[in-house]
Amino acid sequence: MKLYKSLALAGLLSFALLSTNPGFADKRAELAEKLPSVSVDQINESWVKGIYAVDLGERYAYVTEDGKHLFVGELINMENGQNHSRIEIGKKRVDAINNIPEENFIIFPAKDKKHTIIVFTDIDCTWCRRFHAEINDYSELGIEVKYLLRPRSGPQSKSWQKADSVFCSKNQQKNLTRAKQGMDVSIKNCKSSKVKDNVDYAETLGFMGTPVILSEGGQHLGGYVKAADLVKQLEAEKAGS
Repeated sequence: MKLYKSLALAGLLSFALLSTNPGFADKRAELAEKLPSVSVDQINESWVKGIYAVDLGERYAYVTEDGKHLFVGELINMENGQNHSRIEIGKKRVDAINNIPEENFIIFPAKDKKHTIIVFTDIDCTWCRRFHAEINDYSELGIEVKYLLRPRSGPQSKSWQKADSVFCSKNQQKNLTRAKQGMDVSIKNCKSSKVKDNVDYAETLGFMGTPVILSEGGQHLGGYVKAADLVKQLEAEKAGS
């Protein structure tokens, strides 16, 4: 089953909750025996009594205490609307993003910075180009854009060569803009290129396509989002809604 394949691939990122329940160790071991390819470390108490969370990296499965029922989805508090699953996934993404060296990013600063977003981008993808064509709109509204070059094709492709060339250039911002406009960029290779690392980071976070927009809080905000709409999402996240 696809679920069990996902369970086998889980554990790339650690779950943020640690139980203080003295009987928890025995219970998680008991549940792990009932779930194929699941390690004990992937199972933790959830926010609902009697339901345990199984860490699948970029999503969760939930299993009942007796181990008889399993479902994949999101756990939402109906009283306050909080999506506990997304909150925890966001925390894990933040930890992963914080481990990315600053030199990996190509940064387009905001005029009066209010928000920062991380964007995995491919030079040649249509929606990535559309997003970048409006880069000044994001800047005007106080959104700093931190790009991670992440070509969707392999190391021998033109897209990858362009990404390496932009990263290795003296003026990364200027040449990224030129490349996204379809203009030629001098082919360069350098040992300091971080493109391969960025591809690995994207895959570790579970993102295969582009563009991918992440907030500083680790929330996935979509692919292409117009600046005004993106501000609304960022403000809502900041307000805790």
